[in-house]
Amino acid sequence: MTSIISIGVGAGVASAVLALVLSTGSLLALVLFFLAPLPIAIAALGWNHKAGLVGALVASILLAFIVHPRMGLVLGLSTFAPAWLFSFLALLARPAPPPSQGEEWYPTGRVLAWVAGVVAVITVAGIASISMDYAAYARAFQPAIELLERINPEFFSSIPLEQRADARADLARMAAAIAPPISAAVSVLITSALLVLAGRLVFASGRLPRPWPHLPGVVLPKALLPILAASFAGSFMDGFAGLVIRTLFAALAAAYALQGLAVIHALTAGRFGRGIMLALTYMLAIAGWPLALIALTGVADALLNIRARRGLTPLQGT
Repeated sequence: MTSIISIGVGAGVASAVLALVLSTGSLLALVLFFLAPLPIAIAALGWNHKAGLVGALVASILLAFIVHPRMGLVLGLSTFAPAWLFSFLALLARPAPPPSQGEEWYPTGRVLAWVAGVVAVITVAGIASISMDYAAYARAFQPAIELLERINPEFFSSIPLEQRADARADLARMAAAIAPPISAAVSVLITSALLVLAGRLVFASGRLPRPWPHLPGVVLPKALLPILAASFAGSFMDGFAGLVIRTLFAALAAAYALQGLAVIHALTAGRFGRGIMLALTYMLAIAGWPLALIALTGVADALLNIRARRGLTPLQGT
């Protein structure tokens, strides 16, 4: 138990340090900040989920004392606790039903569904923390637009001076409408990537207590398809309701994009030039809009069982 606590404390200190470097304002600091959940996930996966929980608590408490209680609470709930939760889920197991032997591990696709759901909830909570009034929430983006204009004085140069106030307000409303969905989608992708990275590091060390999951076989639970469809239909609503639904849709779409990438990995297995094809796919995905096509691939697989019909891989997510 002492070893678990000491590992957890070390992970918490490392996560807090990675979060604190954001104050330097450099691009490298931003990258390190995104890595802040990694030590907690490594501790939870490699030693025990209790070590990850201790790490999450230590990191939150340190930030609360060093910076501000609000920062400790916000990062604790939005960053450190989810890292522990997803690692805990990844290590859940139960005895396999007869005639199989051994253990049946919690499906990777369900872990991904949890990632999407938790990210959506955290993002919506962030929206509510700004303001519960949608007009006031949208106005909160105006300082960012003004900062953008100060950085680039020519930004509104093509707009007549008397119309620039309206242009700033319109741009702030647009940013308010799209920022949370984009943030949710990016968070799902980054969180999933960090969880895989943590698992790979622990697996390489020989401490991962479960077999490595077959990621090209990942498929999201079928129950998410009607939720995805309903959230897409509701995403055109105005106000807070539409924003919340768009945020949920974006998180789920990102999860289906990851299923689409799993399909591409499965379809290209053993083919000549696979490395080049995958590299191009990931480069296009980083570009932005091609990720929507990859998400549609994931949706098509969920509807048509593309991999299962071709006998390419056992599915692990339903």
